[in-house]
Amino acid sequence: MKRLALALLLGCFVMGCAGAATQSGSGSDSGSSVETVKKIPHGFDDVWPAVLETINDQAWGIASATRDAGSISTEYVQIGFDEVNEYSRCEMGFDTQIMRGRMRVEVTVGRQSLYESTMAVAVSIHGWDEGAKKAWVNCSSTGKVEDLIFDGVNRRLSIR
Repeated sequence: MKRLALALLLGCFVMGCAGAATQSGSGSDSGSSVETVKKIPHGFDDVWPAVLETINDQAWGIASATRDAGSISTEYVQIGFDEVNEYSRCEMGFDTQIMRGRMRVEVTVGRQSLYESTMAVAVSIHGWDEGAKKAWVNCSSTGKVEDLIFDGVNRRLSIR
């Protein structure tokens, strides 16, 4: 039984489907963010441009991109009520009225070997409370933005 479980786990890593979620930054500035990490069966030199192209296709302005560190951060992007509800779950109080939001994406590409990389995606989402607070409220990502990025990168890598 242990061998079967180990074989399944190893198979997931080889196929590039293994992911782990770890809690990262929380606070009023960073927002609530869960970092999703996946192994990508392609080298850094292929993954890096695929990530940049995926972010550019979404029209999210890049605030910083450091190839040596493998890190990319977007500017805050304004999102509407529908996107806030689709991409996140916000901290709601009795008098909270979320009508719009903002989102920032951080991607880190790591070098594992010549033919394998890791890609970590963290999404920070805030909703603007039009109710009593009149302030940004931290929201938790539903994983849809992360999936959008992973899918875009994988699609680009499959046609190269």
